[in-house]
Amino acid sequence: MIYELRNYTLHPGQRDTLIELFEREFIEGQEAAGIGVVGHFRDLDEPNMYPWMRKFPDMEARRAALTAFYGGPIWKANRDAANATMIDSDNVLLLRPVPVPSADVPHGSAPRHSDLSRGTTTSGLPRGSTPDLPSGSTPDLPSGSTPDLPTGSAPDLPSGSAPDLSSESGPGPTLQSSSSSSFDPFSGTARPPVGATVLPESLYVAMIYHVDDGFAEFFAREAVPVLREAGVPPVACFETEAAENTFPALPVRTGEQVFVWFARFDRPSDEREVALPGLESRLTSPPQRLRLAPTARSALR
Repeated sequence: MIYELRNYTLHPGQRDTLIELFEREFIEGQEAAGIGVVGHFRDLDEPNMYPWMRKFPDMEARRAALTAFYGGPIWKANRDAANATMIDSDNVLLLRPVPVPSADVPHGSAPRHSDLSRGTTTSGLPRGSTPDLPSGSTPDLPSGSTPDLPTGSAPDLPSGSAPDLSSESGPGPTLQSSSSSSFDPFSGTARPPVGATVLPESLYVAMIYHVDDGFAEFFAREAVPVLREAGVPPVACFETEAAENTFPALPVRTGEQVFVWFARFDRPSDEREVALPGLESRLTSPPQRLRLAPTARSALR
C-alpha cells in the first residue's frame, strides 16, 4: 500500500468551508476513481491547517487514480472553490506502512524480519513536470503545473480547513502485524453517511520523526514495548516511500527520510506523552506532533 499524508495551509477562517466541500464532493468522487480516502481531521493546535490521508494499492495505481480524478468532472466542477480556501498544498509525505511487531516481541530484542516491512526508508521523490497522461484524460493538466491550481494550493482538499488526526473501548483500528507487501493498517474502517453532524470525541496523535537508517527496527525493538506498557500502543506506523512520484502534477516532499506513527485516544482528555529512551539520538531534527480530531465523515474515528 502507498499512503499520502497531506497537510494543507489554508486562508484564515476557511477550514470549515473546505471540510464541508470535501465531505460533500471529494470523498465518493475520489473513491470512484480508485483512491482510498482514509481520514480527515481538524488540527487542534493549528486552526488554519487541514491534514488528511489517502491510499493506493501501489504507485502505478496511484498514477491512474489521480489522473482519473483530476481529469474528471467532480474536480473540474469544484476545484476553484477548493483552491480558493488554500495557501499551500505541497506539504505532502509519500509513505509506505510498516507493520507493528506482534506483542510477543520482548523489549530490547531484535524483531523478526517478518515483523517489519522490507521497503527502503530513503526518500527520492522528485518534483517535476506533469507526467505523460492518456490522451483526453487530463485536459486541465498543463505540463509542469498543477491542474488549474493557484500557486501552492492543492487539488484534492476536503471541505473545511486543517486536518486533524486510540484506547480501550474506542472504535479505532487495531494493532496488526504482517509481512505482506499489501499490508494496510487502516483497512476495515466505516465512514459515516453524507449529512453526519455529530463529531466523534476521539483524538489521533501523529508523531513525525526525521530519522536515520534502521530507525524502523529501533522503534519496533525499543519504543513499541514502552508505548504498550504506558497504554499508548501505536495503531499504525509508516516510513518514507522511495519510489519516484508517479503524478508530478501534485508535488510531494523530497530529500528527507521520515518515520510516522499514530496513537489513538477515546477522548482528547485521555492524551498523554511517553518518554522514549534513546529516541533523541536517532532523530535528525526535532519531532513534530499533530493532534488530530476526526471530522464528521472521517473513516478514522
